[in-house]
Amino acid sequence: MSNKLYALVGPHGAGKASIIEQLVGMGMHYIPHYTTYKFHKGDKYRDLCRPVSREDFPRENLLVRFTHKGGYFGLKKPDILEALNNHEVSVTILEQNGIRQLHNFLHESLVTIYLMVDYMTIVERLVKLGYKNQEMRYHLQYADNNNEFDAWKICDHVVKNTGDIDTAMRQILAIMGLDQPLPPEELKKRLG
Repeated sequence: MSNKLYALVGPHGAGKASIIEQLVGMGMHYIPHYTTYKFHKGDKYRDLCRPVSREDFPRENLLVRFTHKGGYFGLKKPDILEALNNHEVSVTILEQNGIRQLHNFLHESLVTIYLMVDYMTIVERLVKLGYKNQEMRYHLQYADNNNEFDAWKICDHVVKNTGDIDTAMRQILAIMGLDQPLPPEELKKRLG
């Protein structure tokens, strides 16, 4: 079996950062984004990214580059190569343009998982995070205008994430070939 990079895809509020946090907590390797974006105070994704200034961003050795909500994002080529050489399973977060760029480089080593959510679920999650109406409207309009709700069409798998996160986690782990959430030490044994 060749090493795989599993990328979570979906609109803001789909649960990508929450699921990545759980996967990393189980011991999975994570490939961070480098970004110029300034995150909302309660955004979990902020903790999964590495800040870079706008001046330094073009000098980074990035394999994937995209803009999202006015910020620059990218995945470093050395991080991706290290993941594929040293980790059977790695995870990251991508958007549509990033999928296309990374797929050209990785081919069968990239597996994309779209987290499907509805408007009401997104609104409920953003309210819990302290977003104001204008901010929520912005994120929903951004997702609509950039066809983020249709990105499932270019992904390998679709996981509905409108309810209990444990259900979505079990489905994602099954896609990865793992049949149940495992403690970090057991996961490391299974992944070799």
